[in-house]
Amino acid sequence: MPGAALLIGNEGNGLLPGTVAAADKAVRIPMAAGVESLNAAVAGGVLLWHFREV
Repeated sequence: MPGAALLIGNEGNGLLPGTVAAADKAVRIPMAAGVESLNAAVAGGVLLWHFREV
């Protein structure tokens, strides 16, 4: 996929709204109730695994 980028926000707040608005697509990792956040490195690993064949 030419020109693709994976942007990962910080653990507590994610990306700035303007950054998300500038993206063509946005995805979120579903979280169980009571879970505050994923570590950004873990979230990146999960997303890279999910999109490994794109």
